[in-house]
Amino acid sequence: MRASAPLSSDAMQRVQDAVDRDVRTGFERSASGDVTFGLRQLTDVVNKALSPGINDPTTAVHALGHISAVLCDLADRGPGPLTFHDAEGKVRLVLNHPTLPEVVQAALTTPRRYGASDPQVLIRTVTVLQQRACHAGAGGPSLIRPAQDQHRPIHHAKRPAEPHPRCAAAPSPAT
Repeated sequence: MRASAPLSSDAMQRVQDAVDRDVRTGFERSASGDVTFGLRQLTDVVNKALSPGINDPTTAVHALGHISAVLCDLADRGPGPLTFHDAEGKVRLVLNHPTLPEVVQAALTTPRRYGASDPQVLIRTVTVLQQRACHAGAGGPSLIRPAQDQHRPIHHAKRPAEPHPRCAAAPSPAT
């Protein structure tokens, strides 16, 4: 990219005023200003619910439902880098937002891993991917590919070799 002539002091003041008016910074990230941060918080809820110390798959499934809603809403918006152009069509600003595959990977990879032995969690994860695929009309193949990439490891996951401890402890029915 070539540098253009330096801005006049008047133009520089307009840029400064626009930045002061439109750019906000804060001490911490927020879900309203950064959708990936909100998804990370929901993913943390799923991961903690699936931890051995808590073992609450119902909470994990519920949080996956919220993740699904966010992913579908995000798919309708068309995530990815945003470019801003001047009146002559030159790119003047690029906001490097994550792409949809990156967001899907961040939202579902660890819940899929930690919930691999829980049928409720796997079923809900597949449902999340199916719901996202239903939005393919808005975004075409860019929505289907991340869903396929996440579904493949779930579909081919090995079942546990031994029964769940609760099942193993249950008495056998009398014959």
